Amino acid sequence: MRAALAALVLVIASVASAQSNVVLGRYAAVSESEWGVEIDLKPKHAVTLQISQWEPGERDKPRIERYQGQWSINGSDVRVVFKAGSATFHFQPQLGFGEFQREGSAPGLVGKAASFRKDFIVDRSLWLESELKKLK
Repeated sequence: MRAALAALVLVIASVASAQSNVVLGRYAAVSESEWGVEIDLKPKHAVTLQISQWEPGERDKPRIERYQGQWSINGSDVRVVFKAGSATFHFQPQLGFGEFQREGSAPGLVGKAASFRKDFIVDRSLWLESELKKLK
């Protein structure tokens, strides 16, 4: 009985620890193309996903899609659910900046799967925006 109780406490502690490691805030993709992706993980499990697209040279005139929903954590995966569909991102405490030829790293999300807008989510890396701003 004690062993089972100890195992249960260990499982609860590890789940709480994994959940506390995900950093809340806005994550953004770094792109030189005519698109942008941002995901904002908010308290109380609220989430906003924004996908922006624009014509070459017209970054100030984007077409914007916004999705509001809820997020949850399973290990180091963040699952987001919207009316339009769902997506799963892998949280990395230190996602390297090598993708855009910079030194360093920051908390980041990497798209693993999506039931909608796969072209903007799957295999896309997003970094904590507050850390990206420090690079400029």
